[in-house]
Amino acid sequence: MRFEQQLATARQLVPAAGAADREMARVLERADVPALEHVTRLHATLAELIGAPSLSRLHRDIPGFTVRAENGAHAEMKHQKQQMLAALADEQRAAPFLAAYDALIRDVVAPNIGADSLHYSAFPTVRVQQPSAYAGIRPHCDAMYDLPAGSVNWWVALTHPLRPCRTLHVESAPGAGDFAPLLPPEGALVRFDGRRCLHFTQPNLSTRTRVSLDFRAVPSRYVDPASRLARAGYWSVAARDDASGAYEKARAGRVSLYHGFPFTAKPEYDLVA
Repeated sequence: MRFEQQLATARQLVPAAGAADREMARVLERADVPALEHVTRLHATLAELIGAPSLSRLHRDIPGFTVRAENGAHAEMKHQKQQMLAALADEQRAAPFLAAYDALIRDVVAPNIGADSLHYSAFPTVRVQQPSAYAGIRPHCDAMYDLPAGSVNWWVALTHPLRPCRTLHVESAPGAGDFAPLLPPEGALVRFDGRRCLHFTQPNLSTRTRVSLDFRAVPSRYVDPASRLARAGYWSVAARDDASGAYEKARAGRVSLYHGFPFTAKPEYDLVA
């Protein structure tokens, strides 16, 4: 019953489609987007950054690891995981990983959306779902985080194979309720309307850790500079060069708690374009 209650509560927070959503209807349809070379680079730079040769076995490096969710075990595992990922908050050490992410935006995401100027998450959110009896992310839509209409969610697994218990579950359209696990081929990104489509995870009742990245991108014309995320520096900007047609990073955002950084007492640093 708890899940049904969470679902009903989340459904009330789904906004009606705005003009930007209607203009972006084609891009907001869920699709797999191939990006094997870039995903391979992201995997390699993240594994090196956190010192985990096998991301799918990452939980084995957590001291005293257990799948139990009771008696404070989950909280302790979360703390240990945060310590493991602390390197993400180190600007210099994280630079190769960020460079791989920016390349993915320039070469794959921006051309797929097609806007002349694109706002995108300054840093991808890194998700580590280790084997656990704990459900993880409850049903929600990303509109509750003040994302502007027209925003596109992107999700990419760095560990394969995926299983229904260790991936994201998403409905096909806002209000559809036909939740299905994301099971893209290795090296593919998933594009979907996370602002209005509900999504959640199930307990990872398997023997492997799922490591994935998620981020948001939106044509710059839809971003209000006075909005909470814009004022916080949440967005970096990629712009298309008129002569070459290629995208370049035009402005860097500011890494913060908005990017899922509970890994340090001082998680914010300014990025360089």
